[in-house]
Amino acid sequence: MWDQLAELISTPIDGFPIHLTFVDSCFRPGKADTLPLNRVYEFCRRFPKRVRPTKGSSAPMRVPLLLSKIEVNRSGKAAKFGLDLVRLDTDHRKCLVHERLRWPSETPGAWNVPVGIDDDYCHQIVSEARVRSPTGRREWIRRSKNNHFLDCEAMLAATSYLMNMQRVSQPREREATARTNENPPPPNDVPPTHRNFPRAPRRIVRSGHLGV
Repeated sequence: MWDQLAELISTPIDGFPIHLTFVDSCFRPGKADTLPLNRVYEFCRRFPKRVRPTKGSSAPMRVPLLLSKIEVNRSGKAAKFGLDLVRLDTDHRKCLVHERLRWPSETPGAWNVPVGIDDDYCHQIVSEARVRSPTGRREWIRRSKNNHFLDCEAMLAATSYLMNMQRVSQPREREATARTNENPPPPNDVPPTHRNFPRAPRRIVRSGHLGV
C-alpha cells in the first residue's frame, strides 16, 4: 500500500507534479501490538519536502493551521531538520468544505469536481453534520460510517492554505497584468532635460548713458 502511495504522489497529473501531500497520522494500518512502528511517520521521512503528517484538533485552535517539530536532538530540543507535524483545526476545515458547496458555481473558489465523480464520493462529502451540543459547543456528528473523502477534502483545503493558494489571482487578472507588462503605457512625465519650459520674457535694459 505504501509503495503504491509513493508511486501515486510521484506521478504528475496532466503534466503537473504534486508539490505537497498531507497524510493523516492517526491512520495506522496494523495492530499496535504487532506493528509498533508508526508507518505514517516513516513514510513521511521518505519525502521530507513533499509529504507531511497531520493531526486534527477537536478543540478550536487559535489559527487554522500550526506546524510543530515532533523529533528532538540529543539535548532534548526540537530537531532543526526534524519532521514537521501539521496540526489542523478540524471544525474550520470541514466548515470551509461545506460552505463552498453552497456557493454559486460561477463564483471564483466555488466547489467544482471533475467528471466521473460517483455517488459514493458525494455521500461521503456530506457524511457528517455540524450540530450544537447541549453544552453549546459545536460538534461534527457522523451520519454514515465512511467519511474518508470529507477528511481528504478538508486536508486538501489545508494544503492549499499552506501553499498560499488563496493569494493567487484569478486568470482574468493575470492576463490583464501580463498584457500591461508586455505593452506598458507611455510615461506621462518627460525627463527634465527634454521638457519644454515656457520661455521667460526678455528684459530690455535701457542705458541713459548712450541716450537710447
